[in-house]
Amino acid sequence: MIFDYLKFHYPICYYKDVLYNAYMEILKENYIEKAEKYPKNYKPSSIPLENLLSKYNIKLDDINKIKGLDNFGVENAIIYQQNKYTFIKGVDKNRVSINKVDILNSKIIHSHPMGSSFSKADIDDILLYGGDELIAFNDNYFYFFKNNLKSYNSIYDTIATIIDETTKSLNLKIERGELSKSEFDFIIPHLVWQKVSKLEEGFIYESYAISK
Repeated sequence: MIFDYLKFHYPICYYKDVLYNAYMEILKENYIEKAEKYPKNYKPSSIPLENLLSKYNIKLDDINKIKGLDNFGVENAIIYQQNKYTFIKGVDKNRVSINKVDILNSKIIHSHPMGSSFSKADIDDILLYGGDELIAFNDNYFYFFKNNLKSYNSIYDTIATIIDETTKSLNLKIERGELSKSEFDFIIPHLVWQKVSKLEEGFIYESYAISK
């Protein structure tokens, strides 16, 4: 939900990308204005915002600027790339456009007004274009991704498999009445990246609930 600058940026040989990204777009549309909190047993551990800012070397002024006067009315971003600092105003609650040349060796901090974790498009573009760190947050949740992978190709099949397995597992919970559809839509990105991080050493994903 962060990158919207190029429609055909995936390698042509990865024909399955069309399906997976279309799927994530459907999820995006489904969870908007619905579940904004994690159901029981899925919520990340809580930590104060000031601790997160210190841990990930983020300035409070940047957090406030990204949040903006509209109080998460749109998705905004700040990019640190070498000595370059860029603030980008988003389009809506689900989209901010970033040029691919600004991704290489960058640290990108952006808001996710709806509170969900990274979309597949978020992670794909960091991996494809050599970004270093990606952070997303709102008032309730904070997500961090560190890219220590040498190749996107090495993780592509892992991500595809885990999306499929996680979808099937959660659908069973919906059928048993243990999970609602909106909860499914909200938590699946988080669960996917958790599982990928356990399998791929260079894929570092961390998530937190921001304690009040």
